[in-house]
Amino acid sequence: MKTFEIFCSYAHADNDDGWIEKFVQELSSLCSKLAGERVTVFLDREAMITAQIWEEKIKAALDASGVMIAVLSPSYIRSNWCLTEWQIFEAREGQARKVGLLSEDQGLVFPLLLYPFDRGRFNAEQEAFLSKVKKRQWLDVSSQLPGTPIRPEQLRRLAESILDVLTSTDDMRRQKIDAPNISQGIIVDPRFDLVWSSLVSPSELTYDEAIRYVGELNIDGIQGWRLPSKDELLSLVSETEIAKSPEQRTPPVLREPFNSQRFGYLHSGTLVPTRRSNFIMNVRNGHLFDGGGSLARVRAVRSRTSTMPSAMYVLFRNAILFERTVVCTFQGRERRFVPHIIGKNKVGEEVILAWELPYEGNEANPQWRCLRLANLTGARTEEHHSPKAVQPHSGQLCVSNIDLDIDVHIRNKT
Repeated sequence: MKTFEIFCSYAHADNDDGWIEKFVQELSSLCSKLAGERVTVFLDREAMITAQIWEEKIKAALDASGVMIAVLSPSYIRSNWCLTEWQIFEAREGQARKVGLLSEDQGLVFPLLLYPFDRGRFNAEQEAFLSKVKKRQWLDVSSQLPGTPIRPEQLRRLAESILDVLTSTDDMRRQKIDAPNISQGIIVDPRFDLVWSSLVSPSELTYDEAIRYVGELNIDGIQGWRLPSKDELLSLVSETEIAKSPEQRTPPVLREPFNSQRFGYLHSGTLVPTRRSNFIMNVRNGHLFDGGGSLARVRAVRSRTSTMPSAMYVLFRNAILFERTVVCTFQGRERRFVPHIIGKNKVGEEVILAWELPYEGNEANPQWRCLRLANLTGARTEEHHSPKAVQPHSGQLCVSNIDLDIDVHIRNKT
């Protein structure tokens, strides 16, 4: 919540009877009651405003406030400080409309006419300011007797209007912050800290083809794409539809802007336990199921705050690409591994599923290893051991988000 949600802009000469101060107290009290939480109004009470006071105190309050009440009078029009405050909020309105946070029929400035302008004496600059002010619709309180607060019905309408604008702009700001943003072939989804390809694959692919597709994908120089996990796929389903069972959902179930795809299927990189198949999502109803080798399209994903992979990760990945064995130190011994699947585990750590070859002191016990790359040191590559010497695995739980699979790579080359 802002320190001050409402800024009261006024000429000090108009508060000699305390009317403005009493009005602000009543407005703050009513807004707080309607909102169910404290709504604060900034009212400067400095007898003399200097540039230093304005900069250190008043400007800070302006920056912290969501809307401004302008208590209009001839003295207000003649005040340079009031003109500056008006201009700041006028510029803020324009910017808010430009980025879609404020509609054309909404404003951040709420003018109240306390004293009429018809007898005021203004110079050219003040006349120009008055001309701007007169284009606004104001609440006329000029008939109030000195010291008499604003009428209850007027105060209520004003408070409701102010709260409506504060609420709608805050909601829209959150939507702008959280909403996916399409730009140059990608969709940035800050809510889940992900970047998606804006287009799905041009055709349906097998799982192996899908892994190869994301591994080779390059969107305006952006690489490092992968298949989404099943949870990441579910994040594409709108909140209103995710609450329903898949049988009750009706297309489009995906949230904007992903809902351009209303039918078909999407691959995930999450494997079905104990099976050489992956989960697939039915776009029509958001249902995840065992793909069992089915064809589906791909919407590639990567972390929005993705950091560069470690040097060890790059070495192992290249070993898969160029069919090499990796020699490294693990648990105090030099080991030799045939890297098979590389990516990240459920907690985001870099991992590799590798076939360990016999080493000195353990000649007869080659085996599959799930290795955290952070636990390996001193790695180098050498010519690849024959793939035929590697026993096939019957499903793996090591790598949750697969980046590259050697079976796919070798199959692509034969």
